[in-house]
Amino acid sequence: MILNKKTIILVLIFLLLNNFSYSKINLKIVMKINDQIVTTYDLEKEINYLLALNPKLKEISENDLSKLAKRSMIKEIIRKSEILKYKELDLKNNQINNVLESIIRNLNFSDQSQFENYLRNFDISLDDIKKKIEIENEWKSLIYSRYIKAVKIDEDELTKIFKSSKRLFRDTT
Repeated sequence: MILNKKTIILVLIFLLLNNFSYSKINLKIVMKINDQIVTTYDLEKEINYLLALNPKLKEISENDLSKLAKRSMIKEIIRKSEILKYKELDLKNNQINNVLESIIRNLNFSDQSQFENYLRNFDISLDDIKKKIEIENEWKSLIYSRYIKAVKIDEDELTKIFKSSKRLFRDTT
């Protein structure tokens, strides 16, 4: 009987020490941008994000959709790293909610909870969307603040161009 208890204990210890995993995770590195690695999971999530916000993308090939998602991720990662040089992202900008509301209306959802249910089909959370909105908004602000002084608008010249194009348009109709 003692031998049986020792044997059972040894077998249990052996099983506990050997961590067997039967799930297969097909995770591969797709690309590296600066110091950030992008995996197949990240790419799949980006594809889902693009499909969720633009259902017409279902009409393009998987290969084209994958290329589009890669370009989107490259832009986002570069933009985010530039933004983080100047400020932290904290999802506290009021403009995020305004853009989110606009997205919800454009996709014809009646409220935020209906939109959240829709996003679950794509394995995306509302926070995922808000983070992307924040990066886009902060990027626009950064570019604006950097280049506003370099942009010079000659209002008189702009008015002349507008008037001449207006005349041109009237003459063609």
